[in-house]
Amino acid sequence: MSLSFERFGGAWHPFWHSKRSPPHPQLTAEPRTTTTCETAFRRHCAETRLPGERRTDILSADTTEPRKMIMTSDDRVGPPLLGGERETLRAFLDYHRDTLAMKCAGLGDEQLRERSMSPSTLSLLALVRHLAEVERAWFRRVFEDEAVPMVWSEKPFDFQAAYDASASTGAEAFAAWEAEVETSRRIEREAASLDLVGRQPRWEKDVSLRMVMVHVLLEYGRHNGHADLLREGVDGTVGA
Repeated sequence: MSLSFERFGGAWHPFWHSKRSPPHPQLTAEPRTTTTCETAFRRHCAETRLPGERRTDILSADTTEPRKMIMTSDDRVGPPLLGGERETLRAFLDYHRDTLAMKCAGLGDEQLRERSMSPSTLSLLALVRHLAEVERAWFRRVFEDEAVPMVWSEKPFDFQAAYDASASTGAEAFAAWEAEVETSRRIEREAASLDLVGRQPRWEKDVSLRMVMVHVLLEYGRHNGHADLLREGVDGTVGA
């Protein structure tokens, strides 16, 4: 018997050989190549920086892919560094709303409908539709009108219908999203404090405005991460 170490699945494994049996064919070492996902992740990390920090090279030296286009126009207003609780929550939420719009800027309907990969129906247009649904479900339905229907479905808690953007247009989706955002902003502005209590019909439980703002902020943070990769897949644009 003899012992060797061979690369398999990105790690080195011990493997015993007898004189009669050759090394296992699945455990033979192969040169490792950089995957598309790894390249996109490195690029995303390079583009994430603190205010005033200098941008680093998007791609590391071991990749041969061409440099991508970087977003140069950014009209977003950053959150205050020393703001109060409500001011900070409001500013971060608006910052993420503006980020979603920026990730979709300059694209036609076909590009906005481009899906990530089969079998997922995720696209930039689907995200806009979904977040219109999120705004309505967490502000309007909780604090104003529990009976108001969903934006894209006749079923009471059907959040999946929004992801089918095959027959939708950017104009339609953004009109619905912008209307819901303005309603959400009005509800928040008119509230006496973050302690305002509403009823979440899906949970059948009371929730505070504070909890709602944090929840919706997390929704945008999650889906703007999707939007980063979706936009890069459409036309190679990265950044912000």
